[in-house]
Amino acid sequence: MRDRVEKSIDKITPALGVNVVELVDVKDGIVSVRVFPSICSAGMAPKTILALLEEQLLEDVPEVTQVDLLE
Repeated sequence: MRDRVEKSIDKITPALGVNVVELVDVKDGIVSVRVFPSICSAGMAPKTILALLEEQLLEDVPEVTQVDLLE
């Protein structure tokens, strides 16, 4: 499942305007990520980034039940 989560994150990252979305952990359907924003995404709220990531992950990997954004 981790491979599919990574592919899904890679797919959505350009649309988020971020430099790096780091996959920290995948356990029991819960995906933990850390986001390092670029200058272009400075105005995008973390909740928006989380919602977009979660939407893409749920579409691509149905086993995902939750996405946590770590600081």
